[in-house]
Amino acid sequence: MASSPNQPPPELSRGKAWGFRLLLAIGLPLVMLLGTEAALRWAGYGYDTGFFVPALHKEAHWKENPSFGWRFFPKSMARAPLPLLVARDKGPSTLRIMVLGESAARGEPEPAFGFSRILEALLRDQFPEQRFEIINTGVTAINSHAILPIAKDAAAFSPDFWVVYMGNNEFMGPFGPGTVFGAKSSQLPILRASLALKSTRLGEYLLNLRERYGSQDSPSQWEGLEMFTRNTLAPDDPRLEGVYRCFKKNLEDILDVLHRGAGRTILCTVGVNLSDSAPFASAHSSRFPTGQVPAFKQDLEAAHALIQTNRAQDALALLGPLTKSDDHYAEADFLMGRALLGLGKREEARGWFQKACDVDALRFRADSRINQIIRETAAGRKGTLALVDVDGALSQISSNGIPGDDLFLEHVHLTFSGNYNIAKLLAQSIGASIAGGRALKPWISDEEAEELRSLFRWKLVEQLRQALGEPAYGCGGSVK
Repeated sequence: MASSPNQPPPELSRGKAWGFRLLLAIGLPLVMLLGTEAALRWAGYGYDTGFFVPALHKEAHWKENPSFGWRFFPKSMARAPLPLLVARDKGPSTLRIMVLGESAARGEPEPAFGFSRILEALLRDQFPEQRFEIINTGVTAINSHAILPIAKDAAAFSPDFWVVYMGNNEFMGPFGPGTVFGAKSSQLPILRASLALKSTRLGEYLLNLRERYGSQDSPSQWEGLEMFTRNTLAPDDPRLEGVYRCFKKNLEDILDVLHRGAGRTILCTVGVNLSDSAPFASAHSSRFPTGQVPAFKQDLEAAHALIQTNRAQDALALLGPLTKSDDHYAEADFLMGRALLGLGKREEARGWFQKACDVDALRFRADSRINQIIRETAAGRKGTLALVDVDGALSQISSNGIPGDDLFLEHVHLTFSGNYNIAKLLAQSIGASIAGGRALKPWISDEEAEELRSLFRWKLVEQLRQALGEPAYGCGGSVK
């Protein structure tokens, strides 16, 4: 029989009703978000967030993206990559080496004399018949959170070798507990979801709104290390463990990306200035009695004065009780190292210098735990990568067995000698792989390497002048 026109329609089953509600609750907003994203892209809003962008002036080539750092820093403070121009197809006669890292890998303060450029000079001299292309993706102030997406983008260019030198900025760089660049987090899933959102045009729009109308919790411009002085970290700060956890996971994921390609990975421990770079700040542990702070500081100042007047043994008499009353106060540990070094006890001194680095309340240097994670990660991937122990090698090379001003300009950035020695370690690893068992000739000295780098810079100036249609330098020419 036909149903009556006044009969109500059949009710939906409970399952279908809930499915319809979910469709409305999830599907409709998703469609709206996708539509908004498409509209913003169609209107040309926003910027490319990749590390490489197409070079408009040269077909089939890619260049650095000046906007890459905007996901990790306020725009006014973002550091830009070095100028790059990379062909997607490197050609069969070229060996491509991709360097991943921060400012020390970049070669601050003068990238032309960083270890990647010296590495180029060493390899060209050792293998004159081979063409080498070294691409330095190091960026000042970034850390492993930013290096992971760089690695993903760089993998498309099929490097023959990867060099990974990172670890100095994990605490004070983007998302670290001591950062001044915005949000602080060690919740990696949330952090990565946030970065993924910022890579969309809609995310860029929301970020721009926040920067324009929200409260500013970051400096308005780059002010150097002074920006961080209020962000000290006590040695027992629970957030430190989150940093190590994030670094280990990021490092594992970076190495997974590199392993999927055909290139060989060279993972480095990180060298820092121990003997001549005093801690940036010191903080008592939470257990140290507040009432004892004045007396502690008074004895510390007295010990410092004794060391300056070459009375190291007397200084030790004061420092011993201080380091026992608070075994995590960085300045006391550093002065212990200075006193012991003054007495010729180098091995003991090195331990105290390392401890001072490990409990520095402003952590601008890779500590021993960061290097331990690097070594353990490399050991777990034996056969898939080569470990170059820069930290250990620089200790052996240093004049007193403890890395200091002979190898570093300040806390982490290297002298030409420091950069040369790292480049030589890398060249030995890469050279052994290229030679395939054939004996290599002696490597050029650091003086010869500097002369070659100067020659390369001269040739680059000549090429630029010719590209601009200017005459080459003659006998009376000069570089201004």
